[in-house]
This record gives sequence, C-alpha cells and structure tokens, in this order.
Amino acid sequence: MVFLVSLTMIGVTSASPATYFYVDPSYVQGTPTGKFEVAINVADAPASYAWEIRLSWDPERLELLSVEEGDFLHRWVENPFPPPDYFPAYATSFAKTPLNEANVEGEILATCTLVGALPMSAWASGNGYLFKLTFLAQATGAAHLDLHDTRLWDHIEATYPAATYYPDVDGLVDATNFFFAGLTGWKLKINGKAGLGKGVGLEATVGEPNLLETYLYNPGTFAVYVQSFIEIRDSAGYWIATIPSSIVLLQPGESTIFGVTWTAQGAGVYYITAYSFFGELSPTIQDGFSRSMRLKAI
Repeated sequence: MVFLVSLTMIGVTSASPATYFYVDPSYVQGTPTGKFEVAINVADAPASYAWEIRLSWDPERLELLSVEEGDFLHRWVENPFPPPDYFPAYATSFAKTPLNEANVEGEILATCTLVGALPMSAWASGNGYLFKLTFLAQATGAAHLDLHDTRLWDHIEATYPAATYYPDVDGLVDATNFFFAGLTGWKLKINGKAGLGKGVGLEATVGEPNLLETYLYNPGTFAVYVQSFIEIRDSAGYWIATIPSSIVLLQPGESTIFGVTWTAQGAGVYYITAYSFFGELSPTIQDGFSRSMRLKAI
C-alpha cells in the first residue's frame, strides 16, 4: 500500500486480545423512511496507523447510498477562537469502493490511513468510530451486514507499519418498512415487443417514430417518485440520445408504464437501454437497468 512507502520508524506494539470491529447498532429494526445508518467501530484498539475492512450485504435487499469517514485516526481538536468549531488533529487518506461498484457486488472495501511518518505516540488507540454508511432497504425482512477481513496496521515490521487481523461482529437489519421502486417485469418494450437482446433484434423504418416503453413498480411501503430514462447508442457504442420520461408519484403497490418515441434518422443498428431512478423528492437513486435491445433501422 502506498502509505507505507516513506516511513522510517522502529519498534513493535503488542496487540490487545480485546480488540474487535463491530457494526453499530448491531440490530436495526424497522426503517421509518426506508433509510438507515450504521457506523463501523473498533473497540480497544492498540496504537494504530491505519485500518481496513470489508462489509458485505445482499444487493437485492439493500442499496448503499453514502459513506462518510469517521474520526478514529484524525481525531478532532477544538478551535479556541470564535466561531467555535473543530478541526482534524492529523491528516488522513480515506478510500473506498465506488458506490456503483459496491452496489453491484454487494460489498465495499474501505481503508483509512494517517499521512506521513508520524511517531507511534501520534497513532490512534482505544475505542473509535471508523466510518458511517447510509443504506436504503429494498425489500422487507432480514438482511445481514457481514463485516470481515478487518485489520489494523498496529505494529512495525522492517521499519514500516504492518497489519494484524482482528475479529468482528456483524449487524442485522430487519426492514419492516422499505422505500424502493424501479424497473420490473418486462422492463423495456420497443414497438410493443420485449425480451429481444443483441442476438435477435427488431426492425424499424428510418424516419418513422418508434414507441419505447418502460414498466416500473413500487413494491415498498412508502409512496415514491419515479422516472425512467431511455438511452440510445449506435452499433459502435457511441451515445446518440437519452430520453427522460415524466416524473410520477407511485403509491405502494402501484405500477406505471412510461412511453416515449424516438425516430432513427439514418439506417443502421441501434442499442436501446432503459434506466430507472427513484427518490423521496426527486428521482435521484438509480435502480439498475434493462438489458439492451437491438433495433435495426432500414
């Protein structure tokens, strides 16, 4: 890891047998808006220069919305001058898996390190808040937050900080309410037909409008604003157009079909994909996409 390169420290610390990582709260029951937050903490950490964890979940049940660094390593210092505020005592570097990749895999890798060749007296220790995650429940019932591969860079080997793995405690989410809506069923139709992928395709006539339809459903327990977008690319993958639908408030158990038209201006093969977005006030959370359908304009 890059942060290990420039250090020239010596000495070794002994790891605490009571050190462990945990999800806080370890049990989340109900989600009034479909959203919930959990912190990843460490207990009784020895003097540490860096930390790294992996957290896994079922991407069909939970969607990760945001990640925020905690203060275990940088630690807050009070500014004595007005206005009263706090600033980090030490510089840190925080890195994580991009949200879109994390939600596809249902796993995030997060790591944080102090910056620079600091003496061990400046390393962090004790109980600490590592980072916070905000999730959105996409289905009712239980969902596990699997914490694993948890480690601290807590001692020196060959003049560099080295890692020790520690035990961890998972979390459990019981989503009695959830907030979710998106593409479902046939998802995308072109001129009344669905399910034709790249290998078969449909035919259209240059200069004549094509009806592009998306099907969205709200299986959740809250009303949700939804919108779909249809993206059109040519056979080489170059973007041609993105066509948005209107915005509709879907009540729990309701569905809607959006229809837009698009006209091919030239002969060729086009690939058409539907995306959906939803949110409390505006459709800001992406809910996947349809398979791409092949349309040959002649």
